[in-house]
Amino acid sequence: MRTLVVLFILGLGVFGVIHWLTMKASEDPGYQFALAFGNPEGETLDFHVVIYNRTVRIDGPRLDPKSGVLLWQEWVDTHFILRDDKGQNVPFHREGGSAFITGHDLGAGTPEFYLAAKVKKNAAYSFDYLPTPADGEHYRYSFTAPSDTEKLKRPLFRFVAP
Repeated sequence: MRTLVVLFILGLGVFGVIHWLTMKASEDPGYQFALAFGNPEGETLDFHVVIYNRTVRIDGPRLDPKSGVLLWQEWVDTHFILRDDKGQNVPFHREGGSAFITGHDLGAGTPEFYLAAKVKKNAAYSFDYLPTPADGEHYRYSFTAPSDTEKLKRPLFRFVAP
């Protein structure tokens, strides 16, 4: 009888571990973006985010049927939202390069472009990424802007429940 109780407890333990591993494996892994701060000027800093081609391929920009131009600013505005601690949107614009993110810092891969914005030193921000805005699914990284230049880092944007 004692052997059956021990086997039952071991069985529950094994079941619990398998259940936990299954739940961990099925979690949303989130997204990572390389970002950095630089060019301190008065009370502001430049904030740059590296955008790779795979990000654009998930849900690319619309094409203006009349001019044949890709609507990049519209794409940036609907996929990346930076808000300050008062909830005000901080606009991004696209840049072809970055003065303070080098290819050596990035390692592998070539950026498609960079997003750039001006942020206030030591201010809190929330940065949302919407891979497909029509689905309503989004990911968030919250941070406090540094007071000086900060080298490249790759924080995890975590899933935010709708």
